[in-house]
Amino acid sequence: MSLGIRSFAALEWPLDDTPRDTRAALREAGLKAPRRSSRFSQLALLGASALAVRPEPDCGVYLGTALGSSADTVTMLEAVQRGEAPMPFPFINVSGSLAGFGIAQSLGLLGPNLTISRRDFPVEVALETALKDHGRPPQALVGAVEEGVWPLAAQRRRLRVPPEAALGECSHWFLLDDTLTEGPRLEWVAYFAHPEKARAALAGLRMAGAVRLVLASEAARDAAAGWREAVPGAVEWALPARPHCPTAVAGNLTDYLADEAAEPWLVQVNQAAGGGVYLTVLSA
Repeated sequence: MSLGIRSFAALEWPLDDTPRDTRAALREAGLKAPRRSSRFSQLALLGASALAVRPEPDCGVYLGTALGSSADTVTMLEAVQRGEAPMPFPFINVSGSLAGFGIAQSLGLLGPNLTISRRDFPVEVALETALKDHGRPPQALVGAVEEGVWPLAAQRRRLRVPPEAALGECSHWFLLDDTLTEGPRLEWVAYFAHPEKARAALAGLRMAGAVRLVLASEAARDAAAGWREAVPGAVEWALPARPHCPTAVAGNLTDYLADEAAEPWLVQVNQAAGGGVYLTVLSA
């Protein structure tokens, strides 16, 4: 079970003390931000609209995020903590599913619409869900979106990263298509509760040609020897320097798709500190 990748888009940047004007960026792209929409929704629409190919009207939307509409959530909770009633629009925008609705409304999409918000593996779960809905409808628009929250010092404390850590925003999108017979493909996405079972599954895969091995998490890199053994001869990819972003693993996939000299196969290993592992396999 696999799906062709008809198009992809990658937006990511480091954050500084002044947020980028996402409304202005949407205007430059010929789009209008939905009234009273959150920054999270605007980032999602920016990325989805950057695809080189416009999705078909029956395309489904699968948006993965670790933190969702964080800024409005923080605004609302801080108001409650002060004993104030939440303001209406920040309260409404706490729902991350509004971002998927905004994409569907702006791009004229009528297919299923799902937001997957979870701290661990949101990118992989969104891709896996699209694969499981294989061909219903033929196209699936899968995204990974995270927004910044200012002031950045407070956000670093929430994320439990060092005070000097660089933070980032991202909006990565993949247009998957069941009708494609040539070109890059999302071949396989699978979760394993135990790393040894994931390594055994990898060892059983048949991949003709060179393989790019991406150890996407610190836990995976700590266990690098075992992953190298599971994919003999793989080219271990040196991860580029990226600002901290909970869904940055999606950028490894878009980097691979954008690389004209890429190996025929990519295997990405995202291992949690507790041992659970998601494997993502792409072919060029």
